[in-house]
Amino acid sequence: MILYQSFNKPLFIGLIVSCFIFIMVACQSNDSYKITPISINDSLEINSNDVFRIYHHVLKTKDGKQDSLLVLVDKNTGRITYVDKNNEIVKIDTVNSRTFNNMDDFLIKNDTGFLFLANGVKLVSSDFKMEYSFKSIWEKKDSFFYYMGTSYPIINDDNSFIEKKGAYLDINIDSNRISYFKNSVLTRISLEDSIRKNDLNVFFPISHHNDFYNDLYPLYYYNNDIVVYTFGHWDTVVFINKNKIDSIELPKTFSSLAPPFDIFKIGQIIESKKYYAENTNNTSIILNPNKDKIFLFQTEKVENYIDEATGMTMDYLFRPKRLLIYDLKKKAFEKLVFQLPQNSFITREVFFNGKLYFLRFNDEKIKVILLETNL
Repeated sequence: MILYQSFNKPLFIGLIVSCFIFIMVACQSNDSYKITPISINDSLEINSNDVFRIYHHVLKTKDGKQDSLLVLVDKNTGRITYVDKNNEIVKIDTVNSRTFNNMDDFLIKNDTGFLFLANGVKLVSSDFKMEYSFKSIWEKKDSFFYYMGTSYPIINDDNSFIEKKGAYLDINIDSNRISYFKNSVLTRISLEDSIRKNDLNVFFPISHHNDFYNDLYPLYYYNNDIVVYTFGHWDTVVFINKNKIDSIELPKTFSSLAPPFDIFKIGQIIESKKYYAENTNNTSIILNPNKDKIFLFQTEKVENYIDEATGMTMDYLFRPKRLLIYDLKKKAFEKLVFQLPQNSFITREVFFNGKLYFLRFNDEKIKVILLETNL
């Protein structure tokens, strides 16, 4: 007797289809991201009532191997707060607030303070109480102007740093706008001789050449040979290490692409803020101390920037914000995406003693809180 049952073709095909669907669902589930509130290890109230005017710098130990103090400068009041690794305030000092007039950012290196101003660099003592010299390096040259901005200033080992490049052009005129957005936007300048090098090859996305996105400057972080940059409305992060360039695409779930901004509304403040609020935008980017992870902060879009009933506009700090982390070794975004607390300010984050710190207003918006995360 031959024990044989005829082949049931429809049943077999059905099983294959079912298995295929199961595999596809499993793959989609593996690609999903989980959004979770960021964990806060500690918090510290800073004696300031303006989160937008606080700048920071990390002081190192004498051997340069460890973080020593976190220095917080309140530009409005001239108050300087020193925080140790236990998140305790060890000293508060005050200098004349005029010291920080027109300051875009600062850093301290080799016991010298470098204040990056609108028109140059002021060298002061590390306690900000003595002025040494001023170097004018951002005067107008041809049709371009240069300035520091607020993207984590670092003076490289060769005494150079990176600056932003703008143009004195009327962006309402098509030819001028196209010309501007085809220019490189970051240059390297030497503090010693003010010589500029256009060797970074940082350009606007092609999408910005013909259409206007109210997106005039890159978000960037740099350290010697490493440059990481993106733009507010761009789904690509570029990582440059010496001559190696990697382009990293954002997950579609967290796209920051936006429709072009109406050029006829350029200069209209409310329309500009409305565009900024009703589109998700990349807001800040930073590299972790080990230089193996990119931290990308986004401000999420809101549906109604202007309340039709009251005519009131939504406060920027109230908008939801999140953090995406890209692992350079694994070449992938981590599956955990972190939601930040309300009233967070995400353009001046800092790593101190291996932990990520950022600032926020308290709920009443009258006190600034320094937060230490577990990242």
